[in-house]
Amino acid sequence: MSSVNLLSDATITAFDLFEFCNQLTQVNPPCAYRLSLETGVEFPNVKAALEKPLATRLDTLAKLVKGLDAALFAVSATEELTSTNNDVPRIFLAGNLDLKDIFPATEVDSLTEVRTRLKVPATGMAKRIGVAPDTIKALERGGGLARNLDRYCSELGLRIMVVLPPPYTTVADIWTDKAAAMLATPSQYPVRRANRHRELSELKAKFLESAEQ
Repeated sequence: MSSVNLLSDATITAFDLFEFCNQLTQVNPPCAYRLSLETGVEFPNVKAALEKPLATRLDTLAKLVKGLDAALFAVSATEELTSTNNDVPRIFLAGNLDLKDIFPATEVDSLTEVRTRLKVPATGMAKRIGVAPDTIKALERGGGLARNLDRYCSELGLRIMVVLPPPYTTVADIWTDKAAAMLATPSQYPVRRANRHRELSELKAKFLESAEQ
């Protein structure tokens, strides 16, 4: 991944995947339980995704990012996010569709197209990153593990970024508003499998307690 954790201008703020997940682990009230209810991702999987995002399935990350109204993009590792060069890749991967066109127009809008322009066959890319050719096809369709997508993007000169919905510039601000909306409509967020997952009930109590402080 790129060493750049945050990119921001007047309209766009984006974090690399590690920093985005790291900030989510630090928000108050804690977000994992409520995000599990919001997105349908099991609570243990939410926690695992925030702690080890590259070991997470892309469909799981997509649900979590979308649950926060953000979006996953693959963007050039060397160009500015808002470059007006229409040959600079800025590829929407998953999440909030309203953000799909947040960047200046580009003619390069798919991972397959970037790979093809670089004249790298799928089998060649598979060998480069140590996976099966079918894995490359899955990645280009939005499936597989984030770890493999990260390797794939690195080979193409891309980095994975999480773009926040304007006007937000911090993860904490997004979660503050999300949490307030959730607490205002508790009937929409029932405890799932309460008898089988006592920990969820305990976390709910802690969530409500911290929100009232």
